[in-house]
Amino acid sequence: MSNPQQGDSVALNLQDVQAVGLDILLKFDEYCKRHGLRFYLCGGTLLGAVRHGGFIPWDDDIDVFMARPDFDRLIELDRTEPFGGDYELACVLNGKLPRAFAKLYFTRTHVDRPYLKPIGGPHLWIDILPVDGLPDDPGVYHRLLRLRNFLEMQNLASMWKVGKGHRKKMILQYAARYPLAVLVGKWRWARWMDRLGRRLPYETSPTVGTLVSGRYGPGEAMPKARYEIPAKIDFAGHSFETMSCYREYLSGIYGDYMTPPPENCRGSHIVGVTMSRGDFDALCRKHPELREGHPELRG
Repeated sequence: MSNPQQGDSVALNLQDVQAVGLDILLKFDEYCKRHGLRFYLCGGTLLGAVRHGGFIPWDDDIDVFMARPDFDRLIELDRTEPFGGDYELACVLNGKLPRAFAKLYFTRTHVDRPYLKPIGGPHLWIDILPVDGLPDDPGVYHRLLRLRNFLEMQNLASMWKVGKGHRKKMILQYAARYPLAVLVGKWRWARWMDRLGRRLPYETSPTVGTLVSGRYGPGEAMPKARYEIPAKIDFAGHSFETMSCYREYLSGIYGDYMTPPPENCRGSHIVGVTMSRGDFDALCRKHPELREGHPELRG
């Protein structure tokens, strides 16, 4: 496999990253259909599908939900029938990612993460977020969220590039957490997060949501009866599924989700992505429009 950090490499722009992300999503969709696994578009990916018919124009990552039983089956299936080729599934359960969710990587890309040490890959990915049971008692739920937020910050601090950050507040927060975070270690924090997510079984819980990878609190909780009913939705010219309660879910995490945020609040997550010139040429054969964004490569 060529190393995109060596020799003639191409720096990918936002449209390139989106194209690769869509290709990873389609690979994941094909694998899940072949094995009878269900996943849903969620988060900003779902919002993009509803509001823009595809990616949010300034967004660059893809998130999907998987109910915990399907999530665990996916990990087990990958042990005996891996995605193979240029794709790799990574999670704490297979020892390839010290996080409590999973990523599917496209390994012919390289990502330079500015604030965190490499936590797997580092390649372009889609995030696969497990959906677990949630407590109906608001007090219990808020206590779990506080514990989740503590574990999440410690997990990230354990992988911090010391002194790096886009805001002074961020640097100070990581600096304060760093000694304990490193002492405990990224894998232990991730395993604790994984166990926290499994605290309430999905199968017996009337309310579900993503605890270990959620950022919006109670607004992400959904009735399981409605979550399990799929709804078709178009994303970038392809048909996928999401939960039937997707409008309530989007309102719960974004509020007025059909109104875009101010321009100063729009930004991408993934930066510093490269791939070899040969691999980029192969990408352009699948997506010819991408070459227009690289005038330096024409001719």
